[in-house]
Amino acid sequence: MTAGRRAIVATALAAGVSFANLAVALPLVVLAGGGPPSLAGAVLAANIGAYSLGALLALGWRRPEAALSAGMAAVAAGGLACALGPGLAGPAAGGVVQGMGMGLFWVGTQSALGRRAGAAGSASAFAAQYALYVAGTIVGGTLTAALIGGLRLGGGGAEASLRASFLLGTAAALAGLASLAGGGAQEAGLAGRPVQLLRPAPLHSLLLQLPDFLLVAGLSAVGGLAPVVLRQHFHLSPSLVSLAVTALAAAKAAGSLVGGRLAGAVGHRMTAASMLAGAALAAFSLIAVGDGAVFTALLALTTFLGAGAWPLCVDGALARVEWEERLALPVAWNLREPAVMAAATLAGGYLLDIGDGRLLLLLVSGALFAAASGAVLAVFRRPLHAPRRA
Repeated sequence: MTAGRRAIVATALAAGVSFANLAVALPLVVLAGGGPPSLAGAVLAANIGAYSLGALLALGWRRPEAALSAGMAAVAAGGLACALGPGLAGPAAGGVVQGMGMGLFWVGTQSALGRRAGAAGSASAFAAQYALYVAGTIVGGTLTAALIGGLRLGGGGAEASLRASFLLGTAAALAGLASLAGGGAQEAGLAGRPVQLLRPAPLHSLLLQLPDFLLVAGLSAVGGLAPVVLRQHFHLSPSLVSLAVTALAAAKAAGSLVGGRLAGAVGHRMTAASMLAGAALAAFSLIAVGDGAVFTALLALTTFLGAGAWPLCVDGALARVEWEERLALPVAWNLREPAVMAAATLAGGYLLDIGDGRLLLLLVSGALFAAASGAVLAVFRRPLHAPRRA
């Protein structure tokens, strides 16, 4: 494997490990400290909202590999702050720094892949990159569960064990940063001369992102708060919650790969719309489930269908703007998308604090997936723009 390919694989895996590690440990640290679900949701929302800050910082780098390197460094620093910072302020601040790093990572990745959007196989390239990232979340969730469980068996306290587990995300990010050194980014085709960024018309850009807005809001509401639901409503242990998050990550990976294959056979539009309609039905069916294992299995199906449509929405949107706009669109995309995710997570956390909050959360999620399916059918009727040839 070349240094360039190793850099692509390593950064995707490292980002996935760090994401899963923080997605599990951050809300559980809040709950272990006596905080309510609404506070756990607010801390997660701050982490997700910080993706937008990272995307804004990416405007200072015109080369994708620079954004990736800065992103990996910020993710590592955020993990250290979560592990070593004082009280709940440390994990909250660390979550913001880690989120900024993840925003830089996604801008760098999407800018590089967006150069080929609309070409033959471009959907598969997005799906494969996302599958690598999700594979990292599977590894991260599994190792986080093992680390927390091992520390607890060794006599560590609940909060101390969760704090120590954040170092896993830091180690992964440092490994990703090391892979970008020594010319790996150059060989991977990420490096190049700075280009003049042309911004798509705001309304056109917002319209293209509408399916994504609705999709990620649904996933954030039902999937992002899964650790809180499984802990508070089904009383699963932190280790079991980590394993459940790992199962959801596996569902994301499988969904993205299946979605990419189906898109090649029947097209982006029908594949994404069908998967999102299925996600809506699965989310609504969660309302009647009262068993934690069954809930996790059905939530995995919802995630499989919803997350499987996400790479298709990204590739489909990029393919519908001029080539010169494709390096700027990921910045705008990653400024807005985390804000939607943060709002959905924050609202979901407050819903869980009220009597029938879980019921309302699932109803809202199902409705968002259904609306996303309709938006795909409407928005992706627009014509494609051919990719630039090298």
